[in-house]
Amino acid sequence: MSAAPVCPQWRERRRPYRPLLPCLVLGLLLGACAGDRAQRRLEDEAARFVYVAPAPKVMAQARALLEARGYTVREDPTGRPVLSTPWKQVVDSPGAASQVRRYLVAAKDVGQGRLLVRVYSINYTTVGLADAHPSLGSRSGRQSGEGGGRSGPFVAGERVSASKGWLQRDLELEWRLLERLEPELAQLLKEEAQGGAPRSAVASAPAPRR
Repeated sequence: MSAAPVCPQWRERRRPYRPLLPCLVLGLLLGACAGDRAQRRLEDEAARFVYVAPAPKVMAQARALLEARGYTVREDPTGRPVLSTPWKQVVDSPGAASQVRRYLVAAKDVGQGRLLVRVYSINYTTVGLADAHPSLGSRSGRQSGEGGGRSGPFVAGERVSASKGWLQRDLELEWRLLERLEPELAQLLKEEAQGGAPRSAVASAPAPRR
C-alpha cells in the first residue's frame, strides 16, 4: 500500500520553520555565555575592590552574608578582623560523593582608612564509603575477604577521600559583600557589565566625607 502523497502547499508551509530550532538553541547558548562573562567581570571588580569603611562595619556584613547561607560564624579570639566558620555539608549522596565546606574572611588595613577584604572557601570532597571502594584498602585485606573493620588505612562505612581539601578565593561571595556595602556602585557595575561603557579605573569606594 503506497503512502498518501504530501500536499505541495503543506510542504511549502513547513519549510520556513525548519531552521528555527537551531537558531533558538544558539541564542540560548550565546545568552548563557554573555551572562557568564558579565558575572566574571563583576567578580573581577570585587576581587580588586578597596573599601573605605571601618572594619567592624565590613565584617558585620560579611557575618550576615555567611549566616544567611546557614553557617555559624566565629570571630577571631585575638580581636583581629577575621571570621571563620565550622564545616558545613553542601553535597550529600548516601554511599557516594559528599562535600563539606567552611569559610574564612580576613580584612587587612592598607592605610588611610582603606580596607582590603578576602573571602576564602575551604572544600573537602569524599568519593564514597570505604567498603564501597575496596581497591583503596590493603591488598592483603582484599585477598583474605575480611569484612568490616579496617580496610587498609580506611574504616569500613566511613567516607573516603583520595585527596586533601583545597582552599580558594570565593569571588562570588566577595561580589555579594560588595553589593551589600556599596549597593549604588554595585548597580552601576552591573549595568556596565551588561553592555555599558567600560570603567576608566578599577572600582573603589568613594572617599569619606569630611
